[in-house]
Amino acid sequence: MINVSATYPIFGRVINSQGYGIPDVNVTAINIRTGDALFTTTNNYGFYFFDASNFQNGFQDGDSIKIEAGGQFKIVTINMSQPQIQVPDIVILNQLTVSPPSIFLNLTVGSSITFPIVLVSQTSQTVFISSDIDFISLPSSKFVHANIPETVLATITPDEAGEYSGKIKFTTPTSIVSIPVTINVQGIFYKITDDWYEEDDTISFGDYTIRIIRISDDYVRVKLYENDELIKSKRCYSDEITYLNDHIRVKAYNLIEDERARLLVEADEQYQLEEPEEFKYIIFENMPISTDEVLDFDYGKFYLYPVALADTGVRFNYCNVEEGYKQGSVNCFIDSDCIVNDEYLIRIISIHRDEGKVTLTIQSKNRHLVTIGKKALLPLQKQSQAKGGLSISMIGKVAPNKKVIFTVTDGNYPVKQGTLIFDVEDPLTGEPLTADIAEGLATVKFPETVECPIVVTAIVPGYPKATQVFTSCSEEALIYSTKPKIEILTDKNKYFIGDDVTFIVKVNGKTKKGVNVEIITPSETFNKKTDEDGEVRITCEEAGDIIAKAGNVEKKISCIKKELVITLSNPNPQLDEDVYVTVRDTSGNVVDAFLTLNGIPIRGLFNIQMPGTYTLKAVAEGYEPKTLTFTVEPQSLSIISSPSKFEFGKEATIELNKPADWKILLNNDVIAQGHSKVIRFTPIKSGTYTLIADDAELLTTTIEQGLSIPNLMPLIALAIVIAIVAIIKYRKEKEELSTPKAEKKEEEITPYGL
Repeated sequence: MINVSATYPIFGRVINSQGYGIPDVNVTAINIRTGDALFTTTNNYGFYFFDASNFQNGFQDGDSIKIEAGGQFKIVTINMSQPQIQVPDIVILNQLTVSPPSIFLNLTVGSSITFPIVLVSQTSQTVFISSDIDFISLPSSKFVHANIPETVLATITPDEAGEYSGKIKFTTPTSIVSIPVTINVQGIFYKITDDWYEEDDTISFGDYTIRIIRISDDYVRVKLYENDELIKSKRCYSDEITYLNDHIRVKAYNLIEDERARLLVEADEQYQLEEPEEFKYIIFENMPISTDEVLDFDYGKFYLYPVALADTGVRFNYCNVEEGYKQGSVNCFIDSDCIVNDEYLIRIISIHRDEGKVTLTIQSKNRHLVTIGKKALLPLQKQSQAKGGLSISMIGKVAPNKKVIFTVTDGNYPVKQGTLIFDVEDPLTGEPLTADIAEGLATVKFPETVECPIVVTAIVPGYPKATQVFTSCSEEALIYSTKPKIEILTDKNKYFIGDDVTFIVKVNGKTKKGVNVEIITPSETFNKKTDEDGEVRITCEEAGDIIAKAGNVEKKISCIKKELVITLSNPNPQLDEDVYVTVRDTSGNVVDAFLTLNGIPIRGLFNIQMPGTYTLKAVAEGYEPKTLTFTVEPQSLSIISSPSKFEFGKEATIELNKPADWKILLNNDVIAQGHSKVIRFTPIKSGTYTLIADDAELLTTTIEQGLSIPNLMPLIALAIVIAIVAIIKYRKEKEELSTPKAEKKEEEITPYGL
């Protein structure tokens, strides 16, 4: 007798009328011959799986198996010549429809919302309702009349911030409908600020700093820093709430392109807004100055000097040349902040009256160049104005790429400061050329194209505007061309999305401030001017090329998505092997990617049951999709384990490396066959046993009946019986021989006795 036991997969899918898999459907498998039943539920994609070896009374070739789901069923027959059964799809008709088909909500902690869900059934029936999200309250059931809409109210009351995903399931005897639910729950947000801001302004609170990078007509680009580390760069579109992270959100409105925007910043904790440091530039720190000295700001634009010292304070006078030599005074005291002209902050450190000196620190809102001079040189009156007004003269002629010197005088006296404006466009800034006047002289270098005549205008404090026309051009030419060498540099040509890009603009080998740079991205075009370091900074926001143009020069860089790297626990997956998938970026950081295997979503683990070619795909936001194709080869059939010795009357177990069609021969006669991975049989006859699987001979062994005690028992019993019979026969013959001799003797004696 041979006993066979093996796994036998039965699997299939439950779908709706649109062909989509239905999750969480109860599926039953019934062996019609024995009445045994197995139970399971479909996975997220509608698949189910049974192992026929789990039937209580087993199974055999030809058994009919009934698969039931949602009031529908399929019947399949076990065929041992096949390794498994794939059941045809079970289609559950959508006798119940649910609206909306999905729910997506943004809520705050402590809020409550009642959400209507409409049910329509083709038949009158009871619908059972459940949800796997704890804070959704629903009735347990609802009776629905045929073709009459019924409303179910779902009350949603979140008590903790977070992102929640789940489903609401509606079950009837013939239908199962699940609608996905996604709820973003935000904590209570507190206002940090609601004010006007300009580009490069910062908003600081707690460990966070928000820097305004760019203001366009429809969005504000900001960067969020935590403990001075950049954690997010994002566009905040006008009149929309933008979450920079789980704790901070921004609403931008009243946008004025390239100028300013109003920002409402909120956080889920209460923070005190840190006031921006107005006087952020330190001009002097602990610097002594005497009463006969004067501080000259920006080459004579503003003067500040001490005039009287006391034990507790100092009186300063000032002269604002740019405002028509406006003069004033201010009293500053030790350990107190003293603000002058709304631009400078003075802090008195110490006073030495006997030396006529004061030690002070000066800070300003903007950068200034300051020198210390003697008070005797201080111009306390505006420049004298001659009867004829200002006079502008040119030394030399207008020439391409040449410096030309202009003089500005008041009669015979040179003006001390002012500005010359030329009706010649600077090709780098797009604005008129200007030159500062210092002690009656101004120097200008003409750009690429100059047309004679040129108009020069002098702007000098305290004087009316003066204009002069010049027609003197070198070599009697009217148009001259110069081509300054412009360079636009970056540290590399390819950047990842989210990276900051710095364009450095050099003119004739030197960085230049105020150069107009046109930035062309895949979705927009805008202009920015270079800063003091000749730099323009932007952020890679989308894949594609970005072009920066200055003058007739352009620089192109590429913004690309980051790359993913897929790693398998076994680079060469085998059949029936658990293989783990890890996705990282090129820096080795693990990335939470969405994975599919031949289009079917997986969760970082797969097990291949059939040989073939498979494609694994990883998708993550901000990264290029990555695919990995591999082939699982059919396994060559082999024996994993078998007895080292086969014995009469003892069950032998042979395990193969995969299920196969097999048969066992005894002296070339088939005594058993089947399809399985594990084979069990008990030898009861002598002879040659051969195992053939998938037409390959895997094992041959000869079992002879030996002289072991179990095998000799019949012979011993027979020998004992023969011995007993021989003894009995011997005794009987002996008795027969002894009895006749006695009678004969008696017969011989008797006559003589008579």
